[in-house]
Amino acid sequence: MNDRRFHRLGGRRLLAGIVAAILGAVGSLAVATPSRADTTCSVSYTVSPDFTTTTGLVKADIQGTITNTGPATSANWLVLFAWPQGVTNVLYWNLARSSFSGNLYFAASWNKTIPAGSSTGFGFVITKSGTGVSSQPTVASCSIVY
Repeated sequence: MNDRRFHRLGGRRLLAGIVAAILGAVGSLAVATPSRADTTCSVSYTVSPDFTTTTGLVKADIQGTITNTGPATSANWLVLFAWPQGVTNVLYWNLARSSFSGNLYFAASWNKTIPAGSSTGFGFVITKSGTGVSSQPTVASCSIVY
């Protein structure tokens, strides 16, 4: 199994801007500016070994965790997971997939709030076009809104 932890990726400000734009557009928060959306969090994940289904599909299970490293309880959060070419059907839990971007996942309605210093889990099952395709995401990042 591989365990990866990502902090402050280069595109974090861009991600915060996207979050602010999306949240502002749907009106779910009265105020969502990049400075408020660009807060502290970390995302980690573990990738299980590939498994082949009885129908011959190659799949992998990814268990993720987002940690609120900020000073207050979150109002919402999101993770950005991008997959390598050859990854097709992505199933997920404890997340809601954005209609804006297929790689952007918001907190589910029941786990939006994460107290300071706490974490919540989520996951994916990916289907791959073959055993030569990596199960590792090409991007894994997070953002928390307070």
